[in-house]
Amino acid sequence: MNETIEISRGPFKATISPPLGGSLLSFTEDLDVGTHHHLRPAPIGTNDVLQSACYPLVPFSNRVLNASFNWEGEQINLNPNFAPEPHMIHGHGWQNPWQITEIQPNQACLSYRHQANNWPWSYEALLSYSLSVHGLTIQLSITNLSEENMPAGIGLHPFFPKQEQTIVITDVEAIQLNDTNKHPVRIDKTHYALKQLQYGTSFPMGLDNCFINWSGHATIQNNRKLEISTSEIFSHMVLYTPNGQNFFCLEPVSHLNSALNLKKNNCFEAGIIVLKPGETLSGNLSLLSIS
Repeated sequence: MNETIEISRGPFKATISPPLGGSLLSFTEDLDVGTHHHLRPAPIGTNDVLQSACYPLVPFSNRVLNASFNWEGEQINLNPNFAPEPHMIHGHGWQNPWQITEIQPNQACLSYRHQANNWPWSYEALLSYSLSVHGLTIQLSITNLSEENMPAGIGLHPFFPKQEQTIVITDVEAIQLNDTNKHPVRIDKTHYALKQLQYGTSFPMGLDNCFINWSGHATIQNNRKLEISTSEIFSHMVLYTPNGQNFFCLEPVSHLNSALNLKKNNCFEAGIIVLKPGETLSGNLSLLSIS
């Protein structure tokens, strides 16, 4: 699990671990005052993808409740993968090794191929990390390799440093509120966190929720300002702000939490995409450093 790739461009460096879920281990910028970590760095030698700086979410994001959903009249029973929860979370990519397909001084390209099993569709996911003179761009795609239509979603799970003065500014329309089983139960358009995020008045703590109709842009203000921008497919985002931790997660996602557990029409409205055989779904996330 210790095989890594390092890429660089100008003041930026990134370290990637293909065997560890294709995860990003660090993203740094060399400044006059020293090295700045734009993402929470993974501990040296870690074998725990949850300690990484970012990992891919494919072929869906967040939870499939009780690891089971109905598709086209068939009950699809998956394997719970986040004990002690009974759910399946974030798909397959984050818990499997990826293969290197191309390495350039400033870019690393990876692939992961899933053969149909209890997720009864085969697919290929492609992941690239690219550095420019302004920062990092991550691109993720999934292609349906099966002979039947496949439900799909994608996302990215970056971990950002949380400091006392950290502020996040972004626009969202509403928040999914959950029950104690992490099951979304209602949508709230007046929640206090919406204005906190819009105006950057304070940092909303204790959240693990999906925000609906996200603008796809955000500003994180730490010691260094970071501008986040995404492609349109990432129309929602999950904000995870655990109390007492030195990190938080702002996860661009293509669908709402537990979208596969919704009835068919609601499932589509929640962002699940139906990929016909050979079709591809893709999106990208850019992290740009602002002086």
